[in-house]
Amino acid sequence: GMIESTFYSVLNYYKNVDLFLFQSEFTRDKFVEFGFDKSKTEIIENPMFNNFVPCYENKDYFLYFGRISFEKGIGDLLKAMKYLKKEKLIIVGDGPQKDEYEAFVEKNNISKNVRFVGSKWGEELNKYISNAKFIVLPSIWNDPNPLVIVQSYLFGKPVVGSDIGGISDLIDDNQTVLLFPPSNVNSLVEKIKKLYWDDNLIVEMGKNAEKKAINIHSPQRYYMKTMQIFNSLLSSKN
Repeated sequence: GMIESTFYSVLNYYKNVDLFLFQSEFTRDKFVEFGFDKSKTEIIENPMFNNFVPCYENKDYFLYFGRISFEKGIGDLLKAMKYLKKEKLIIVGDGPQKDEYEAFVEKNNISKNVRFVGSKWGEELNKYISNAKFIVLPSIWNDPNPLVIVQSYLFGKPVVGSDIGGISDLIDDNQTVLLFPPSNVNSLVEKIKKLYWDDNLIVEMGKNAEKKAINIHSPQRYYMKTMQIFNSLLSSKN
């Protein structure tokens, strides 16, 4: 990737591109920061093609699902769980830090309210999402456009997420997501407690989340915006 990018830059191939498409403001702004012309950019949010059924009822847990690795902020999440004695967390996924984090849970005596269930896919994963109170996304890296958020929205689930990278582009703070500063364990604890024990707020934010996903991330909208851009580019060449 580095060699390809350097090759294109040296030969100035990018000057021949009429328009660059990005999936979020964050990714677009990063390219602009490094010299791309903002007037030659457009944003089309990623679509979600699966048809999920929203569920506004929940069981007694909140959920993390995805890769279990350092940059996902799970270490901070587990530190937060040391202060959350009554709230229950389920972690779905696998990754290079899984054994380390499981050992942390045992060492800190939080295994009663933290459970690792391994990798789940398809309907098995959907059940975990559907039954959760909300989803947590504690990333500490600039995740460009996490589809975990959109998938959660389509199930009618709000998110507690770190204010970093593309996460901020996918949310309406206090409407669909409760944001906290990345790696701020105290703030993460506060947001989890606030949402966990307020079923009315969970339902309200979940309905806002579902509406946002349908309006912004539908395949139909993606198709229409793509065709509008293609037609505009073709017309400008005539």
